[in-house]
Amino acid sequence: MSNRHGIDLIRYAVHMLDHCNESFNQRFHRAEDLLKIANACQQSKWDFYPDQWDEQQIQECLLFGRTPDWAERQDGKIYPVYLHDGPKEFQVGITWTMTATVPIRAHNLDEALDWAEGDMPLPNNGEYLDDSFEIDQDTTNEMNAGEKEEG
Repeated sequence: MSNRHGIDLIRYAVHMLDHCNESFNQRFHRAEDLLKIANACQQSKWDFYPDQWDEQQIQECLLFGRTPDWAERQDGKIYPVYLHDGPKEFQVGITWTMTATVPIRAHNLDEALDWAEGDMPLPNNGEYLDDSFEIDQDTTNEMNAGEKEEG
């Protein structure tokens, strides 16, 4: 398959995303990420839409521009092949900030603020606050306490 660019890549991305589960599509908030995924999908030798990729394949695509790959075992089962297919898995603590507005019916602003600070469920219209992503080094160190840094 030839690589598409410009409007042809956008058309391919629309076609591809139309065939993916909507819950997969909605997790991406940047068109650039969706186009990067579409570009990788069109370059793949395998017929797997990105909603069939596993999380590590998605992250390798977004972070490193890697086209997901798979291999077939002798028993016929197909499994993902990773760029970073190391023998260990580490837990990395991360934090980010979401912002939202919440409609609250109250007699005055102070009462509305009291309600907001109280036992209120998380809003479902939250959006990621740009540049708020951080690695929580203390949590990461604690969760991987037995590991020594290799140099």
